[in-house]
Amino acid sequence: MLWACFHAYGADPPPIAVIVMAYFVGMLANTLPLPGGIGGVDGGMIGAFAAFDVPFGYATVAVLTYRAFAFWLPTLPGAIAYFQLRRTVAGWRDERAAVGEAQPSPGGLLYKVK
Repeated sequence: MLWACFHAYGADPPPIAVIVMAYFVGMLANTLPLPGGIGGVDGGMIGAFAAFDVPFGYATVAVLTYRAFAFWLPTLPGAIAYFQLRRTVAGWRDERAAVGEAQPSPGGLLYKVK
């Protein structure tokens, strides 16, 4: 996908080896203790591409587009699904409470052993 983002903004994307190394450096930058992890991966990738003589503006727009599609775009449906799941689990809790009130608890029954 990163290669496709480079290809979308220029006719000559960097070689695959450069893209793989910059991706690895960007993921390594993810270990930095940044609040929310924002900027570490992007900066690491852009810096690695700059170190491999990829034009800075070209690398910046391609990496930010890649991160928008690969990281930020899936968080929107994920957040919606999270809140729907919370509502579903709350419904399960309500059903369990209603069933528990309608039936006697098994601990209150006495059984005769033969």
